[in-house]
Amino acid sequence: MLSESVDLKAEKKEFNRKFLSIIMPLLVSSIFSQCLTFIDQWMVSTLGSTAIAAVGVSTNFFSVYFTFLYGCNTGAGIYLTRYWGQKNIKDFQRIIWTAVTVTFTVGLVMCLAAMIFPDIIIRLFNRDPLVIEKAKPYMRIVAVSYLLDAICYAVSFCFRNIGNVKIPMIQGIGSMMFNMLFNYMFIFGKLGSPKLGVTGAALGTLAARIVELIGLLLYFFLSDNPIRKNLFKALKTLNVGLYKEYLKTSLPLCANDMLWSLGLSFYYMVYGKRGTEVYAGMSILNTMEMFAKLAIMGFAGACTIMLGIEMGSADMPKVYRYADRFNRVSIIAGLVSCSIIVALMLPVQHIYGIKGTLEGECVRNCMCVLAIYCIPNAVNCIKVEGIFRSGGDVKYLTLMDAGSIWMIGMPLTLILGLIFKVDIWYVYAAHIAIELFKLPLGQRRLRSRKWYHNVTEAVSSVENN
Repeated sequence: MLSESVDLKAEKKEFNRKFLSIIMPLLVSSIFSQCLTFIDQWMVSTLGSTAIAAVGVSTNFFSVYFTFLYGCNTGAGIYLTRYWGQKNIKDFQRIIWTAVTVTFTVGLVMCLAAMIFPDIIIRLFNRDPLVIEKAKPYMRIVAVSYLLDAICYAVSFCFRNIGNVKIPMIQGIGSMMFNMLFNYMFIFGKLGSPKLGVTGAALGTLAARIVELIGLLLYFFLSDNPIRKNLFKALKTLNVGLYKEYLKTSLPLCANDMLWSLGLSFYYMVYGKRGTEVYAGMSILNTMEMFAKLAIMGFAGACTIMLGIEMGSADMPKVYRYADRFNRVSIIAGLVSCSIIVALMLPVQHIYGIKGTLEGECVRNCMCVLAIYCIPNAVNCIKVEGIFRSGGDVKYLTLMDAGSIWMIGMPLTLILGLIFKVDIWYVYAAHIAIELFKLPLGQRRLRSRKWYHNVTEAVSSVENN
């Protein structure tokens, strides 16, 4: 008993050390990334509500692709962390190429759709002629960055899944700095650039993404890391069997994230039908919600990396103990997120210049709802995005996550927002109902330990020809 107690105490110290070394760079990266969105939106807000709504429409369309991108890369991450724990570089490289080819192909389709059919896409979210006119050039320019994102996210997740989270942190800081510079130049016509308004915001985003991609690739191929060695030889080993095994795990994750994103897009369709001011207010709130989730996603990201690497070493009792620890600290993540929203509640009114307006009332009241939502969301998110996802429990998390938004969130939003037409903050409260529904489902699954699946064995057994 004494030996076991000492071992557990040492393991707790090891857990805390690993956790802090991973979460701090993840949080810094997330903070700078979200600051980029915040500053970008603030610059656009100086152009008026129509400009905010125009950028918001394009962002909502991109979020559909982003969720697919996220699903594919986190699906790859299930394999990558385990292969890294096993020191299996060969299969690690094959999974990277598989993820890149899939996401780039889908990115090309989304890019072409945004460039050829912008009117149809924009009208799904907003029918205001002024919004449509401003959103079209923005969407067409930003669409090119979809292709760059496929490569950027794959390289960034590659570093992240081996525990080298400092590179994504530097990437986030650099991306913010360059995007701020380019937006300042192109939106307001500074440093010799033309004044392009909303179109300038799109050019700034694209230019920053190009710089970001160049920086990531230079570091990847010039640094001394085992992944780059014989990387292009691994490309020749891709085959149909490998894609089948990868997609068997990744497609349910993509489906979950896509269904979740489409559900959120449905929310914004409802918001758009309540007027441009309400839509603009909810676009601002979306940025605040991303700020609230910084701590939550940081905890979930650390959970995914740490559990995945331990799964690779096949020490399952330790994996289950780590999972229980992450479940306990999820409350802390929720309280931190709640505090962030409370702290931002008054400043956001002045920063955006919306105090005393319909947009301001919308944002203020919805932020009160958001502060309450953060705590149950943190508990659920760390289970779904951290524990279950790292364990490869993709079917259950899809039913739990996407099922809740389609069976509860969307019907409630439709009934309250368009049929009864209650105040928008009551419509937004449907988010809380979703999280309360998920709480017992997640806790029961965690205790059952059925969330762990051995997904790497099948991929490793696929012939390399």
